[in-house]
Amino acid sequence: MTTELSSPEILNDSANYQKLARRHSELSEMVEKYREWKALDKGLTEAKQMVSEADDPEMKQMAEEKRSSFRAQSNGRARTEISAVAERSER
Repeated sequence: MTTELSSPEILNDSANYQKLARRHSELSEMVEKYREWKALDKGLTEAKQMVSEADDPEMKQMAEEKRSSFRAQSNGRARTEISAVAERSER
């Protein structure tokens, strides 16, 4: 879509360009939120692994806290934002 935005055919058709630019913006926002969610998911997976591999009780507790933090973040903010962006793009 980014390449299409720079094509001469699109650049010469302002209505089509505006429509495509608006859609590109909406999708870019959604992709960014998805990437944030994936990073949180990766952190959660790594924290789970740390919990299962920790031998030291203090390290295990630290890993549990990290896992809880990632879980709260991934269940909250990122998914909510992705849903909001998806709703806007469907309009």
